[in-house]
Amino acid sequence: MQDLNRMQRLIERARLPLHPPRELSPERFLELMAVDKKVLDGNLRLVLLKAIGSSLVTASFEQDKLMETLSSYGR
Repeated sequence: MQDLNRMQRLIERARLPLHPPRELSPERFLELMAVDKKVLDGNLRLVLLKAIGSSLVTASFEQDKLMETLSSYGR
């Protein structure tokens, strides 16, 4: 939780948004993510933070969990 609080403070100090725009639907997010440079051979890859300074790039994730996250975040 300490890392989460630290990251939130850093994002706020950089004047970046903590939440996605309300007008973007989960489906629209997926459309935008589909053209991201992290898509490889048609497979979406996510960058997941393990800790500050440590991340994982993976295409191994549950699609329904991603949709659940996109549907609930900032709403």
